[in-house]
Amino acid sequence: MIRQDYILALIEHFFECLAIVLGLKRKKTQDHIVPLKKLYTQFLNLDREYLLNMELKEFSQIWSDAPEDLAKAEILSELFYQELTTFNTETDRHNLINKVLFLYDHIDHQSNTLSLERMERRNTLTSYLS
Repeated sequence: MIRQDYILALIEHFFECLAIVLGLKRKKTQDHIVPLKKLYTQFLNLDREYLLNMELKEFSQIWSDAPEDLAKAEILSELFYQELTTFNTETDRHNLINKVLFLYDHIDHQSNTLSLERMERRNTLTSYLS
């Protein structure tokens, strides 16, 4: 029970921090990029560049099926999703979309929760790749 409470608190805190960063993003400046990059280390204890350069198969190797790792996959998928607009080249954007979709598949496979938002995002991203 304590473990579940911790995971829920972690996710809740992450989305509070993300809301602040997205508030900066809505101002149409680049002020949100640095705080967004810091969230990788703060919530995942992993370097952003390392995660961006990882191959898809490597994602399944860094986390187990533990609930806290599922929460981290959700956090990472959200960070990647929010960063899609910051990439300049189509290739980089496509690579990131594939990583988001891979993480969504992993989350859906491991989770007992249906997310309509994740389904909608998946459809949008898949159609973008087509």
